[in-house]
Formats: sequence, structure tokens, C-alpha cells
Amino acid sequence: MKKLLLKYLIACLLLSCTLMCSGCYFLPEQGYKKLEAPVVQDPTRLQYTTVIAEKDTISEVKQAEGQFVYSYYNSFKFDEYKSYNAITGDHTLKAEDGSSVKKGAVLFTVNSNELDEQIKHNEVLVEQLVVQKNEMIAAAQTDKLELQQLLIEEAQATLKSLTEKKKLYTVTAAFDGKIKYIYDTPANEALKKPVEMVLYVEDKLTFMSDAETVDKQLLLSEKGKIYPLVDGAADRKSSVGGQVTKVPVQLADGYSETDKYYYITLQYAEGDKTFQYGEQGMFEVIVATHKDTVVVPKRAIKTYKSSENFVRKLAADGLTRTEVVVKVGISSVDYVEILDGVEEGDVIIVD
Repeated sequence: MKKLLLKYLIACLLLSCTLMCSGCYFLPEQGYKKLEAPVVQDPTRLQYTTVIAEKDTISEVKQAEGQFVYSYYNSFKFDEYKSYNAITGDHTLKAEDGSSVKKGAVLFTVNSNELDEQIKHNEVLVEQLVVQKNEMIAAAQTDKLELQQLLIEEAQATLKSLTEKKKLYTVTAAFDGKIKYIYDTPANEALKKPVEMVLYVEDKLTFMSDAETVDKQLLLSEKGKIYPLVDGAADRKSSVGGQVTKVPVQLADGYSETDKYYYITLQYAEGDKTFQYGEQGMFEVIVATHKDTVVVPKRAIKTYKSSENFVRKLAADGLTRTEVVVKVGISSVDYVEILDGVEEGDVIIVD
């Protein structure tokens, strides 16, 4: 009987060791586990980084980084403009960089000498064909009049098309605005050879954010605050209100490459910061706010293989650390709400 009992105990011990080695064995996650004492740097200071759990107000937020762009502007990339409209010739700038222009002002022209020759040729051709038609009428050559009329109409259509195309060689301002030139290389900037002209309304900016960089989707009409980014972090000393007025097009395999941006319309109030074109910012929407609740830093939250969250508490003796399962609530950028498992005043190990 003793031998049988001994064999049973050995079998249980072997099974326990096997489960622990396979990762399928868990220590009880309810309650505390006493771990080894930490390494001491000196007689009075331990290596643990700790915080005191405290009650505070916490807000769950959505964040979207982006930049301020002109909401009302026209952009002309010279080479693309000429290629798209199938026109050739050197272009001449008619507006100074940084200058203000009125609606209808000439922004730039394209050399149209070649086109002018074609127009002149077709004008002469139309005149000749009309003269020939009149001569046919005078000579009573009615059998050729129908063909002659077709030739006249064809030449007139060509002339009209060329005349319409001539309008593309002169580009004018569609609204009152300011001029900004874009250079592709420092050399071109030094030589004052811009590759693009932008006509914009200076005081009409909007905030644009790439949807592929946003963790939580923004919803149409959601309101929030836009903070300037300083060294990659939001500077909360100044801000401007904003509202989502356009959301990106989402496809089955992601976002449309040409329409993957959120646009947030600025809503200025007295005392709000005035932003500049190209300035970086952070749009933040508060989803929920809980007051007088226990919070700890996010980095203090650990997770078991069973997906339960836990924190490590440090006892008053500074040596005993214990793990306890916690129930979490909402989270902000840096903190998380603890609904159960931690009390105000508990010492929590974060690193």
C-alpha cells in the first residue's frame, strides 16, 4: 500500500512538472503571489520604479496627427498643366511670389507662337473656302455647293477648337488670393525657377490627417481640439477647435490612395491659437470622461497568457512584490482606469 501511494505521488509530481514546462500551467491568478525580493542598489533605495495609485479624472481620447493646409486654393504644376492640356511652349510668370492678386489677374502664360500660326492659317483657309463658295454660286455650280459647305464647316470647327485652346495658354486667378511658389530643388529655388504655383486664401486653413496613421477611426461631425506638435508631443498650452467635415473613402483592402484623409474644419473662439500653413498638429476628440476614479500609468498594466490584466504591488516593507488581477476601464494616452483590484494609495510597480 505504501509503495502504491509513493508511486501515485511521484506520478503527480511528474505531471505537474510537465504542465509547467509546456506553458499550460498557471499559478492562481486570484489573490497575491509572493515573489523574490528585488536587487538592492544601496541600503536605502531599490531598483523598482513605482507610483502611488490615486483617484483622478481620466478621459478616453481619439488622436490624429496631421498638418494645416489651405482649404481654398488652386495649384498649378507647370509641366503637368501643359501635359494634361496637350500644349507646348515655355511659360512666363506674371505674379510675384508672396504677392496678392485679384480675381481675373493673369498668373502665368505659355508661349503660343506655334498655335497662333495654326489659327492664322485656318482663318485664311475659311476665308478662301467662303470665297470659292460664292464663286460657285455665281457660276451656278450647284452640284459642288454641298461639298464646299462641308469643307467650310470643317475648317470653321477646327478654327473654333484652336481658338478655344488658345485660352489655356493664359491662366488667370479664379478668386482673390496670394501667390506661393514651390521649388523642387535648392538649385531651382536659388535660380527662382519654381515648378508649381499655388493661389490660396491666406486665412482659410483646414487640418488634414492621413487615415492610415490614425489608431481609432474618426466620425463625421466629431468635435475636438487641435494642439500644436512640439518635438512630437502635443503642446496643450494653446489650441483651436475643430470638427470632422470629411472622412476618407474606405475600400475592402484599405483606403483609396487618392482619398485617404480626414479633413477637420477649424472653429476659432476668442483666445484660440492662429496656425500657419504647413504647421504640424494633433487633433484630439474626448470620447468619455470618468471623474474620481483610480488610475495608474498604462505601462504598469501586464497581461497573463489567459488574457487577464494584472499589476504588481509593492508591500510596505519595500521587498515583497505581489501580482493581482485587475479590471480596467477607459484609458487616456498615458493612463488607464482601474475598476477593481487596486485601491487608492497602493504602491504600484511600473518598471
